[in-house]
Parts: sequence; C-alpha cells; structure tokens
Amino acid sequence: MSNLKLDYEKLFTLTKELGFLLRSGVTLYSALQIIRGQNRSRELNIVLDDFLLKIAEGSAFSACLAVYPKIFSPFYRQLIVVGESKGELESALKRIELYLAGQKRLRETVINAVTYPAILTVLGLLILSGMLLFVFPRFAEIFLEAGIPLPLPTRSLIFGYKFAVNFYPHIFAVLAGGAAVYTALLSRPGFRLRVHALRLGYPLLGRLLLTAGLAGFTGTLGALYASGVPLLDALYLSQGALANAALRRELDSVIVSARDGKGMAQPLSRSRIFPPLLAQMAAVGEESGALDKVLSDCAEYYEQETEFLLKRYLSLLEPAALLIIAVFVMLIAAAVMLPLFRMSAVLRA
Repeated sequence: MSNLKLDYEKLFTLTKELGFLLRSGVTLYSALQIIRGQNRSRELNIVLDDFLLKIAEGSAFSACLAVYPKIFSPFYRQLIVVGESKGELESALKRIELYLAGQKRLRETVINAVTYPAILTVLGLLILSGMLLFVFPRFAEIFLEAGIPLPLPTRSLIFGYKFAVNFYPHIFAVLAGGAAVYTALLSRPGFRLRVHALRLGYPLLGRLLLTAGLAGFTGTLGALYASGVPLLDALYLSQGALANAALRRELDSVIVSARDGKGMAQPLSRSRIFPPLLAQMAAVGEESGALDKVLSDCAEYYEQETEFLLKRYLSLLEPAALLIIAVFVMLIAAAVMLPLFRMSAVLRA
C-alpha cells in the first residue's frame, strides 16, 4: 500500500470531475485519461497513472483505490464497491461528492471564522512582545538607577522579564518536553479515551465538539446506508470515521444492538453522550423504513448547528481577545507610568 497523501481540495475536485464525466457517458478509463491530461498536481498524476495502468490490466476501480488508504477513506472505498456491484458508479461518486462538499463547506466556515481572531491575536502578541522586549527594559534600567521604590506592577514585570531572559532555554525545554509527554500519552487508548471524554464536558467547546462529531457520524452513516451498505457494516465504517474516542466507545452498544437485529434507536436512547433527539429521530426512521432519509436530515441539522455554534463562540472570542490584550497593555502602561509619576514627585520635592 502507498503512503501517498492528497489534500482535501484535490480529492473533492477529482471526485466531482470523475462523476461528471461518467454521468456524461464517458468510460472510466477515458475519464481518468481526460483528468490526467488537464491535471498539474504531481501527487495526483502518480495516482492517476497507477489507476490507468491497473484498469488497463483489468483491475476494478475499488481495488485501485485500496492501494491508497491515506487518500481514499474506508467510507469512500465502500461506496465505490457498492456502486460497482450495482453498476451505478456515477451515482456513488455523486453521493461521495455531496458528502465531501458538506465537509468542505464546514472546513471553509471554520477557516473563515477563525482567520480574523487569529490575525488579531497574533498582532496583539507581537505588540506586547515588542513592548516587553524593547520598550520596557529601557525604562526599567532608568527606574533601577534612580533608586526609587517601585510599585508592584513594575516589580512584577521586571521579575518576569529577567526570569524569561535568564531561563528561556529551560522554559522552551519544559514546554517541548510536556508536549512530547502529552503526545506519547495520547497514543495510549485508555488515556486518550479519558481525555476525549473530558473534552466533551468542556463548557462551550464540548457542545461544539459533540455537534461536529454527530454531523460527521450521521452524514457518513446516512450516505453508506442509502447506498445499500448493510446497517452493521455502515456503523463500523462510521465509527472508524469519528475522531473522538469517547464517541467511538459509545457506539459499541449501538453496534451490538444492530448485530442482534434490534436497531440503533434503543441503545442511543440509553446513551449518556448522544442527545435524545438523535435517538428519537433514529426510532422514527426505523419505524417508517426511511432511516437513510432521517440520517441525512440529521446530518444537515447538525452541520447547520455546528456552523451556528462556531460563529457564535467566535463572535465572543473577538472581544475577549481584545479585552485580554487591552488588560496587558494597561499593566505595561501602569508599570511604566507609576514610577515616572514617583520620579516626577521626587524631582519637584
């Protein structure tokens, strides 16, 4: 298997163009040739050349995808397998395209929402760093030479500045070591499960993580089930697509219930993590025989909810970041101005 990777935008474009060509009546081999001829990405060209060679030798398209697990997820490959078995490869690609489009839209929403607060925070940190490293030390020397009693803000900043200058290698070493230890511990399933469960309980952030996870889970499960993948197999694949280990663990009881032929609504209703709405919607879908439609509606609802929560929380983050930066600027200003006032009083006396 190849470890070659492809960015999300190129994968989406490949899926969209290939599906469009197949729906237009072009054969799979010719469609891949057309995409290869107009593509300029080196990584994608390697993949397409390999596809063309294998298909010319008689391999199935799904077998070609399996060689690149870093690019084509199990969800992607399973939908292609089902599409090939039904002779509806173009329909499978369209379904994947719609799924990827939803994920792409959510990513763009996150990037657009985070960009301005990130720029604001970086600029604020640069300004504060410049004041602490270049402006305040000059005043600190003057104050120390004058021998006047220094107020608490000035003493605190002088101590912090000297500590950072004298021990910055040790500070960076401690931070790097802590990050390395934390990363190593996260590789242990038990620790990762506890951390991921703790994240779901965070104020504000926990609800956002849960909603985003449910959007991905219901979207993946709905697309797989609507394509004809058995519910149990679709649950296994959807569970693997979840990033949060606590959510994956919570799905174990749902998978056991589906394996016993009892459906998924009952274990979802007993869950301490999944919201009651999801269990109720699953029960409606199972009773009406339209579980795929219900899951699709749930995915759309949770995607919209994720976008709403993200914009709402980030709208609170901007003034909070400005307030924190303003407080630090005021502390630095106080640390500089208060000794100056004392020096002025001494000179007048």
